[in-house]
Amino acid sequence: MTVLKALAAIAIAMWVGSGIGILAYKFHGQDTAWGTNQVISDNIILFAAAVGTLFVAFFLWQMIKLSREFDQTQKALSDMAIHESLTDSWNRRILRENIKLEIMRAQQTGAELSLLMFEIDDFHKVNKTYGDQVSDGVLRKLVARIFTSALPSSAVYRFEGEKIALILPGANTDFAEKNAINLAETLSDEPYFVGGQGPITISVSIGVTSYSDTVNLASLMITAAATALEESKAKSGNCVTVSTPNP
Repeated sequence: MTVLKALAAIAIAMWVGSGIGILAYKFHGQDTAWGTNQVISDNIILFAAAVGTLFVAFFLWQMIKLSREFDQTQKALSDMAIHESLTDSWNRRILRENIKLEIMRAQQTGAELSLLMFEIDDFHKVNKTYGDQVSDGVLRKLVARIFTSALPSSAVYRFEGEKIALILPGANTDFAEKNAINLAETLSDEPYFVGGQGPITISVSIGVTSYSDTVNLASLMITAAATALEESKAKSGNCVTVSTPNP
């Protein structure tokens, strides 16, 4: 950037210098020292203007290039701030923000709203048996299956570790529970093959909660879904538990 600033300063100086020369030539004409060397003076002015133009064009090209690189870097940083790199899902912060938005929509329109939270059963065994790379691959493939099987209106989030959340706008508790059961079957029916390892069979636990008069904040919905998930984990694999709102 320092070099570019220096080049810009040189270019501007040459442009200004050539402009002053042109003005001096016009005002003094043949009666001044300019007049005795008119051809040389004209050539110097033209040369200075041409060089100045080249410097400015180069400077502008570099600035455009740097601006594009800066925009790409900013976009990448923005994506990192809202996306989870391993699974390409939304991250925990965006989960909270989007639940708040969906709650506001539910309050304004009376629409239904549900939240699902998944976790792979005994995932530590997969990690211990196959290692981090394979277990990460299983999680990546699992989220890909969720993307494929989930409703178009739903959004997938990596809450933490192997916990995956799914917001279901417009879904009441019964519909969300049925959707969770179907997803549990989809995620566990076919084994996983990662990095030449497999077949790796898994099961999942799912907690379900829905917006209500008592579960009416993002934090309350997340807590209710997480609590229902823990209840599912305490039972057999592929279990779905619906949270019971406090009276």
